Order: sequence, then C-alpha cells, then structure tokens
Amino acid sequence: MFDILSKLWIEFNGQVVESLLNGTRAVLEVLNPVVGTDQPAVAKPVARGVLELSARQRGLLEGLVKRPTAAQRLVKRARIILGLAAGQTPNQVAKALGIMRQTVYKWRDRWRAAAAHLDEAEMPETPDKRLMELLEQVLLDGYRRGKPVTFSPEQIVKIIALACEHPKASGRSMSHWTSKTLAAEVRQRGIVKTICRATISRLLKEAKIKPHRSRYWLNACP
Repeated sequence: MFDILSKLWIEFNGQVVESLLNGTRAVLEVLNPVVGTDQPAVAKPVARGVLELSARQRGLLEGLVKRPTAAQRLVKRARIILGLAAGQTPNQVAKALGIMRQTVYKWRDRWRAAAAHLDEAEMPETPDKRLMELLEQVLLDGYRRGKPVTFSPEQIVKIIALACEHPKASGRSMSHWTSKTLAAEVRQRGIVKTICRATISRLLKEAKIKPHRSRYWLNACP
C-alpha cells in the first residue's frame, strides 16, 4: 500500500513540475522568441565609414576617374568616395591613396551632407551631364579658407563652364577670355553679384583649367 501511494505522489509531482516548465517555456517564447527559420533577419549595422552610392552615381564617378582630362584633385576625391562606398575604412582609403585620414573624413562628411540633395536630383529625366556637374560640385574646393564660402558649388561650375565657352558666344570680339573680361561677364550674366579678376584666376587655377587644355581661356591677368 505504501509503495502504491509513493508512486502516485511521485507521478503527481512530476505532472506539476512539467506543467510549470511548459508554462515557463511559453512565457519565455513570448518575451524572447526562439531563433528559427521564420524569424526575420536582423539588419547588419552599416560601418561608420561606408557611403551609399546609387549605381548611376558610382558609374559617373568611375567615369570621372578614367577621364584623361579630369583635374587630379577631383579624381583623388572621387577615389575616396568610391573606396568608402566599396566598404573600405577611412584608414584603408588613406593608405591606398597616400593621403591623411583627415582628408578622407573631410570628403566623406561633405559627400554625406550633399547626399540628400543628390538623391533628389537623380531623376530619370535628369541628364547624366547635369548629374555629373552636381557630383563635381560636391568635390570642388571651397574658397577663402577660414571664412564663409562666397560661392555655391553651382555658381562655381557655371563660372568654369563659361570660361570654356568662346567669348563670341557672349558678344565679345576677342579670341580668348582674360580674367578681367570673364569676371565682367560673370557679373553681367548674374551668376554672382560681385567677383574680382583675382578670384577668377584662383578659381580656374584650382580647377586646373590650363591654356593648353582650353581653347578660350587665357591665363593672364591684365
């Protein structure tokens, strides 16, 4: 009789313990679901240095790097952006290009600041030429270091484009632009309100527009 009662008591306790364990499992599954095939994948964190480029932006930057007449400053900055977009760290990019990390950080931050504007401008109807101009604007130098930037990237691009036009297209009877006449034409067209010939010369020098590469720009300040 004692043995029968002992077996019944053990069986009863076992059922109670099993019920408690099953209840505990159910609560844990609600609070912390068991990893399985139906569980959504957790997004991997993006590395701090990585930049996101659209396929079109990447293609245009790669074209800039391969362009023989492209200014080397723009080429190096495009390589920085492409390297970061490829997953390289700022240290790796700096070492590969032989530049300081601070330079990589500078152009990474500038590109990130312009990313939203570039994405908005990248519409199907936007020509590649126009989008390329916007990309180059981001990679252009600022002016008057230590002071607020006087001109926007778009204004700078327009000035450079004007320097590569024939003066006769602006109704001027001359074979080449000078810094003085170009500054006057820039003001007349309303590209900027005011600009001096020294600024024109410095701007084109930094853009690496040279006399033997441009038919209509004469790098001389009268």
